[in-house]
Amino acid sequence: MTSYSEFERQQLQAVAEFNRACLPRNWVAYKVDGRVRYGQTIGEALVVGAGDDMRAIVGVIGHGRNVHLSDVTMIPGQPDGVEDDSADLPDPVKAAERVRDYIAANGDGIYDVLDGHPLYARDLEALRRFAEAGVRA
Repeated sequence: MTSYSEFERQQLQAVAEFNRACLPRNWVAYKVDGRVRYGQTIGEALVVGAGDDMRAIVGVIGHGRNVHLSDVTMIPGQPDGVEDDSADLPDPVKAAERVRDYIAANGDGIYDVLDGHPLYARDLEALRRFAEAGVRA
């Protein structure tokens, strides 16, 4: 039976917990050079190295190298604790705040086109203002 140090056990535990909670291609926030970035995981987290050089890591699409799990925070698949398999919707005020923050971070214009259906910043802004007005009424 292999004997692990406390540090090695912590790294192995971090990988097991991460893999239970986060599937491949889940969105994560991660720190690189003091800045927060966002991406999707490539696969499961894993442990590399041994002893004091052992590290718990996960690959992030577009990052180009693995990220230490200590620098990764999972982003939930649904907002405000809404379950994936429910028809529940998030709190409209919090939803409007997230849309506002998204627009502020990404600017004006077209965000995406899926099968010929464009998504515009101003469409999102119109819905956000409508939701805020409805909450105040």
